[in-house]
Amino acid sequence: MTATRPVSTVDTLRAVERGVGVLRAAGLDLKTAVSAVNAVVCPVVGQALADAGRPPGAEADEPDMADVLGGLGGLGGLGGLDPAEFPHLAEATRAGAGADAERRFEFALRALVAGLAATSAPPASQGKLTRGG
Repeated sequence: MTATRPVSTVDTLRAVERGVGVLRAAGLDLKTAVSAVNAVVCPVVGQALADAGRPPGAEADEPDMADVLGGLGGLGGLGGLDPAEFPHLAEATRAGAGADAERRFEFALRALVAGLAATSAPPASQGKLTRGG
């Protein structure tokens, strides 16, 4: 439901407000904090939709998103790929690479958080960030 509705309910706005507030308290400026919330929320909602299967309002003959996105793990219609044309994807399908939805999600989230941390770190001339001080 979240992916098919704008962020306009009071509860949703409260969640976004809390997220932006936490990031600002951590030292991010307003624009960066809002961008960071969007950068996290969009992939999370997208992954949730992919795991759920067919998106709301999809036609019955459209492919199930879990099959399409999970196809590299042999869950979808990618098993018949021509290895001469798609050697990497064919190998990934045979090996089951990308089949674990939880692992895919965790990898993406860790990469995103690491990127946000690197993007919002002060320039080297201002010193390094340290824990507890």
